[in-house]
Amino acid sequence: MIQFRRAAHALALFALLAWVPVSASATKITLFADLDGSQEVPAVSTSGLGSAAMIFDTTTNVIEWAILYTDVSSQVFGVHFHSAPAGVNGGIIINIGAISPIPTGTSGVLTGSAVVPTGEVSNLLNEGWYINIHTVNNGTGEIRGLVQNATAQVPEPMLGLLFFPAAIALRAAASRRR
Repeated sequence: MIQFRRAAHALALFALLAWVPVSASATKITLFADLDGSQEVPAVSTSGLGSAAMIFDTTTNVIEWAILYTDVSSQVFGVHFHSAPAGVNGGIIINIGAISPIPTGTSGVLTGSAVVPTGEVSNLLNEGWYINIHTVNNGTGEIRGLVQNATAQVPEPMLGLLFFPAAIALRAAASRRR
């Protein structure tokens, strides 16, 4: 069931990002993160999971994201990009929650974009960033995921092909939750 949920999350996120307008001359780098409590420092026992799909534009230094999380233990109050490798806590680089409204409840989707500081681009592209979702029950973070490079370049038209499988996966996941 967890593998199905992760697959459904990933497909849904790529479908969301497929609708993001792109420039013909920019290089787009696709990034992803799988979030869970085991990546927190120290680890957190939780049934919460999340997935994130991101596109980084190397011309403008803009990162666009779609983050999906489910089953965290309490209301989310903060979502951030932090700068640090796996196993290390780091400082906040982008306050996602200030850009993307945080949904009420224990599951949600956040989409948005921001400019990556020039000095952080190398960290972002070399597994030196993570996403952290903070909840009322776990103020220092409940689920966390290392931002990883999915591929050096994804042909932009290919992202649109992910929409239909993602829509099917979302519908299946929603019907199983009922």
